[in-house]
Amino acid sequence: MAKLEYLQAVIDETHRARPIMPIGGARKLTAPLELGGYVLPASTTVVNCMYLVHRRPDVYPDPEKFLPERFIGKRSDPYQWTPFGGGIRRCLGMSFALFEMKLVLATVFSQTRLRIENPHAPVKRRGFFMVPEGGPRVVMVERRQRRSD
Repeated sequence: MAKLEYLQAVIDETHRARPIMPIGGARKLTAPLELGGYVLPASTTVVNCMYLVHRRPDVYPDPEKFLPERFIGKRSDPYQWTPFGGGIRRCLGMSFALFEMKLVLATVFSQTRLRIENPHAPVKRRGFFMVPEGGPRVVMVERRQRRSD
């Protein structure tokens, strides 16, 4: 699993390009905070807009392009890659979720070849989450024979 660096980069880039939630991690300030040249008073609610954070060209050049290579050989900054929340308050299940995704995808890709029916389908909100309009239609193009070891 550790050798599947490109698969991990694809997973990370997928979370960057299409986070499942556009915003998350709201906090109510208990003291004033200076942020980006603005002073926010105490009791202001601040929210991580991961959708916009992941599209900052100063952090992710060509943010509209799907480029898994941007994650090869690098550790993600927990304040710039925030699909599971940011900083020290990230989702406790993040590591397990990423490992599980990598394991399932490696297993599926080793046994099949898939094609996305409409890779440019627009997204819509479903509750807190962003989903492909009409559902994620994936077609199995080929099933590979399992090798007996």
